[in-house]
Amino acid sequence: MTDLDIRQLDGLFNKLGLGNLTAELQPVTGGLIHKMWRAVTDKGAFAVKQLNPTIMARPRARGDILGGEEIARGFAKQGIPVSAALSFDGETILNVGDAEIMLFAWVDGVTLEADDVTTQHCLQIGELFGQMHECRLSIEKFALPASQAFDKDHWTGLIERSQSTGCEWVDEARAALSELVRFSAAYSEALPLLQSDMVASHRDMDIKNVMWDPDGNAVIIDWEAAGPVHPMWELLDAAFNWCGQSSGQPNKELFKALIAGYRTVQPLDTAMIEPVFAGCLGARMEWLEFNMQRSINADTPPDEKAMGTEQVTSTLADIMSLAARRIEFVEWLRSSA
Repeated sequence: MTDLDIRQLDGLFNKLGLGNLTAELQPVTGGLIHKMWRAVTDKGAFAVKQLNPTIMARPRARGDILGGEEIARGFAKQGIPVSAALSFDGETILNVGDAEIMLFAWVDGVTLEADDVTTQHCLQIGELFGQMHECRLSIEKFALPASQAFDKDHWTGLIERSQSTGCEWVDEARAALSELVRFSAAYSEALPLLQSDMVASHRDMDIKNVMWDPDGNAVIIDWEAAGPVHPMWELLDAAFNWCGQSSGQPNKELFKALIAGYRTVQPLDTAMIEPVFAGCLGARMEWLEFNMQRSINADTPPDEKAMGTEQVTSTLADIMSLAARRIEFVEWLRSSA
């Protein structure tokens, strides 16, 4: 993605009554798909999300993003601390030249590094999940998540393409092929159960998508993935993220604190433990497949290609580590019920 045209952006801010830019745009790190900027005007500070045109070309992308913002606004009305996109005459996605953007009030806070997460953070996050799931916002107008379990031919085809393009992760992926096929089959079997009892929620509330204000209160950001989800699936996936599973050194106390926070509001559905574990692996395989495509495709911009390559390696490691610890994690969860 090219950088935004600052003169056109300044004109848009002025037209919307948000003031005139008083400084250069500052890039905000952390986004894995879209670009984020901090913009300061004479009327305040704003976050600018520059939408990835490759993603926006997908048939469901625009509807999913707008639906996610509708869910965020619904939770805001219920007192959940969210950062929702600003809307102007009913428009949430705006144009700056050829670019599409979304605007947000700037949140005065920080995101945590994994090493900074404490049990108090996890208790608060678990409680927020419980409160969101308890709201039972209507999901009738929202499409089911586009979940997909890939078969052996698909994984094999990606690996063959990666070999022909010289991707550095080809050997790792080939070594994991049989496991990917097995996990995909389990995911395919679990999906009907995972879609049997769904609530509207964030669906990607990991560490990078929560900001903490100066008083230590959470503000949930980045709602583009929001939609219907099985509550236990979202809860377990978040517990893995917040306990440091992706680092290979998960912290039992953090895991159990997040579950404990949830249980102050909602009970656990222990009958769904095995299906939701398959779902957690499946969601990671969907992210893996997306990044394999980013890494392989010739028309992927160089910066996105590099990010895709990096994410393939880290996601493969996360999948294999999570699978290896399945029995341990299931015991942690059952003992928390």
